[in-house]
Order: sequence, then structure tokens, then C-alpha cells
Amino acid sequence: MAEAARVPGVDDLRVKLCYICREEEQYDQPESQQNKSVWVHPCNCTLVAHESCLLEWIKTAQQNPARAENALKCPQCGAEYELESNNPPLLRLMEAVNKLLTMGGRIVMAVNLSTVLVAFGSGLYVVSTAYGLHAMQEFLGKEMFDHLITDDPGKWPLHAWFNLPMIPLTLILSRTSLTETTLTATIPLFITWAITKPVQTDGAPLFRPAPDTDYFPLAPNQEGFLSWPPGPVLSIFLWLGVKSLYRRCWNRFCHYVLDTQPARAPDGRRMRRFLWDFDEGGAGPLRLRIAANVLGERRREGQVQAGQQHADAQQRDGGNEDGDAEENDNQPTARYTSSSIGRLIGGALMIPTISNRMGTLLYRLSQHSSLLRKFLGVKPPMSVGLRITSAISPAFYKLTPAQQVTTFSWAVLRVIMHGTRSWNEMDPVWFRNTIGLGLFVVAKDCAELFYAWLSKRELESRHVKTRPFRGIDARELDLIRPQRITT
Repeated sequence: MAEAARVPGVDDLRVKLCYICREEEQYDQPESQQNKSVWVHPCNCTLVAHESCLLEWIKTAQQNPARAENALKCPQCGAEYELESNNPPLLRLMEAVNKLLTMGGRIVMAVNLSTVLVAFGSGLYVVSTAYGLHAMQEFLGKEMFDHLITDDPGKWPLHAWFNLPMIPLTLILSRTSLTETTLTATIPLFITWAITKPVQTDGAPLFRPAPDTDYFPLAPNQEGFLSWPPGPVLSIFLWLGVKSLYRRCWNRFCHYVLDTQPARAPDGRRMRRFLWDFDEGGAGPLRLRIAANVLGERRREGQVQAGQQHADAQQRDGGNEDGDAEENDNQPTARYTSSSIGRLIGGALMIPTISNRMGTLLYRLSQHSSLLRKFLGVKPPMSVGLRITSAISPAFYKLTPAQQVTTFSWAVLRVIMHGTRSWNEMDPVWFRNTIGLGLFVVAKDCAELFYAWLSKRELESRHVKTRPFRGIDARELDLIRPQRITT
């Protein structure tokens, strides 16, 4: 009875097949032909294996991160293997210490990496903020700068800690193909400065709130609905509109001067490619684009004049690879090299300084022209404090809700049209700097177009200089009239 209840083991199998090495062993096989490794049945299914093969398989699986989780599980039934070993308490303690040290090493590595990133980010933030502060002073002028922000970080408005470091990034992106998207996304950043409350200086403030009133940035009441120069909020939208219109007209003018056509995608949209090229030994991007356009036009004209019907047939049969390559070459391509990227970043960071210098030049010219002075809205510097009388007085809260909404809407509209009291009363250095920057951009575009036109004309005028066969024996040439050589 006890014999019948006995559960068979791995040694009771007639044929044992290792599912790892696939070696087979018969129960009656001579001992000399048997594998010395012990056979084990480690799971709940019928799989058996050599103990040495299974241990090696487990060891290999544990070293593979993808298989380590299932290293101690049967691949067929999923039962977990049980390992028995001589594992004294001292070994278990040392393994625990090793795990703690490993975890500590990972934490130290993460802390060090985080420290490096934070240090780099902090340094970049400080440098960007310092540049943003410099750009604000260059663009707004010293008087408006001291009124809105000053050099003392303790007096900065809250949004300055975000807006100032964003200025260099915005300037750089403004010179890329993301110009329209970038400027649209940064409109709120500019508007915040247009309605910023004046800072409180240590001495008598230039603008002091009237007593018993809350600050609200209204323009003076004596201004009409329209005034010149426009307020900063309205100027932002005017700048975007004028810039978009100027770019459209300028692109058409460039194609007219260079006698080119804007490349378009098959669906009618303008194509734009980006080519990262750090080979400084090649030709500049301007010459490459001109060469592609001119050579493309010459090829098309030559095909029409010669009547190359076989070329048309090849194109109908699908042999358009050369044509496609030519079309791709003629696409508007932004080719970036290490020098062009440096010029892009350097030119972007020079924008505030350039606008300041151009604004200063316009200011000096306005001293000799009353019309220009009126157009720029030049005003004398403020020398005394000014009380803000157009603030929210207690009488505002006594109005009905409808009257409050009407009054507030009218006030917001005046801020959009004229700007705040501080922007309206001070000399609009920012406005003439903006006009000066626009004139500089136009002058730069004209210079670049003139350079492109000269390069295109030089390319079209190229010809190969022919030379006589000087130094070559005339007897080696097949001449129409052979020369008689006398000896």
C-alpha cells in the first residue's frame, strides 16, 4: 500500500531529456555513458534538466535585465524554482550591506548629476537674466528702465523673474523660421511690461499714487481717443501687422529682382527645408541657392529649345529622380553651418544695442527736423515727481455694476490705445528705438538683396577661358590645315 502511494521522482523516469541542452539519457544506459550532472525536476510540469545546465541558465538570465524577473520561473508552467544553498547569516548580512552601498551609489550619482544640472541651469538663468536686464535698459532708455524695473532685484515685479531670462531666447527664435509663432506666443510677455506698476524708489518716486486710491494704469484724461505715438500695447500689434505685410511684399520684390519663382509643395503650400551642414569649406548658402535656381532655369530652357522628347518620355515612365533632385535643390532651404548659427545668435543678441543706436541717431536727426521730432513723439525728460490722479478712487465703488463695467472697459481701451500714465508722460525712447530697428532691418535686407543680385549676375556671366595649344606638338593634333614643320 505504501509502495502504491509513493510519488515518482526524476530518477523513476525511463527517459530523461534536458530541456536546456536537449541531451537525452536512458534509465538502463551504461554508467560510463551517463552525464555526471545531477538530474532535477524543479517545477510542476514534466520538464526536467541537468542541475548544472539549469543553474547556468538561471545565472545567465539574471544578468539580462529583460529576463531577470523570470529567471527563477519555469518557461512552461511558470512555477518558481526553489534554490537551496549554504547561505550563512554572515553572508546574508554582507549581501544586505552590498545592496545598501549599491543604492547609496545610485543616490550619490543622481545627486551629483542633479547638482551639475542645477548649477548649469542656474548659471544659464543668471546670464540670461543679466542680458535681459541689459536689453530692457537699451530698448526702453534709462529713464523708463529706472521707472519700471531698476537694477535692484528686490524691487522687480514678479513677472520680471520669468520675462527677463526669456528675452535672449525670444530674440534668437525671432530670427528663425519660427518667427511668427514665437512673436505671437510672446505677446503676453510684452503686454505685462506695458501695464506694470511703477517701482518705489528710495527717493521721491517719479510717479506717486494719489492718496486713498488703488493703482490702476490709466492714461491722462486730456488725451483724445487717438494719440501719437501709440501706446506700447497697440504698438505691439501694429509691429506684427507691419512686419507680416513687409515680409510678404519683400519676398515678392526679391523674386522680381532675382527673376526667380517661389517653390511650392504639390499641395500648394510653401516648402521649407533645413540642412545642417558643418562643412565650412563649401560655398555659402546664398551662393548654393542662387546656383541651384540659375542652373535649373538653364536646364529647363535647354530642354525646351532642343525639343528633348526622349527626356519627356523618361519622365512619364517614372525617371524623375533627377528632376526631383533638382526640384529639391530649388526648395527654400535654411542651411545651417557652425558659422551661420554663430551669426544668427550673435545678430539676435545685438538687436537691443542696434535698436538703441538707431534710436539715438533718429533722436539727433530730430533736433534738426520738427516733423521728425513730432513723428517720434520726443518729450523732455521728467525732472519732478508726478501724482497719478487717474487711479481707482473710492467713488468708483459707489457706481452701479453696469457703470463700473463701462468705466473699466473704457479705461482698458485707453490703456490699449495710449498706454499707461507712465508710458504716456515719459519720452518714448522705446518707440524711436523700434522705428530705428525697423529702418536697420530694411537697410540690411537691401544690402543682402544687392549682394544676392551681384552674386547671381556674376554666376550668369561665368565662362571658361580658352587657351591656344601652346607647348603641344602640332603633329599630335588633328588640324584642319596642318602646319608644315620645318627642321
